[in-house]
Amino acid sequence: MMSMTIDQIIQNYPPFWLNETDPQVFRSRLKDYFLHTYLGYEQLFEVIRSDDSYYERPCSLRHPLIFYFGHTATFFMNKLVLAKLVQRVDPVLESMFAIGVDEMSWDDLNDAHYDWPSVDRVRAYRRQVQQAVLELIDLVEISNPIHWQSPVWPIIMGSEQDRND
Repeated sequence: MMSMTIDQIIQNYPPFWLNETDPQVFRSRLKDYFLHTYLGYEQLFEVIRSDDSYYERPCSLRHPLIFYFGHTATFFMNKLVLAKLVQRVDPVLESMFAIGVDEMSWDDLNDAHYDWPSVDRVRAYRRQVQQAVLELIDLVEISNPIHWQSPVWPIIMGSEQDRND
């Protein structure tokens, strides 16, 4: 993906429309939408110049940035696993990055309870998730109407989560 600002990504890729009747056109648009959204989210982290910064907590009610770097990829995986469409990529990371974003008293924000992974490990994990989603888009049956039980629904939901995080 060529380098674009976040504003350009949002302007060039409005919300995904579910009314495409040609499955191959839908598949192509879904793949493009997923990639631009997923890689656009990663661009948010390109401003971080030191890996040490990923482990700082900008707010006492939030996890360190490394959590958020892995969280949206985990959202995709957990939804796709729940739908029985893929196998887990990394159960440890998918458990670690799944919860803790609601600023609730039950959230475990004690860093002593976490062995945060390296930035390189999370980057590799994100690449594995990206590949799993792209393969699924290529293989999954697509039929109209698209609804919450459609196999592509978790991909659309994950993309919207990525765009809103």
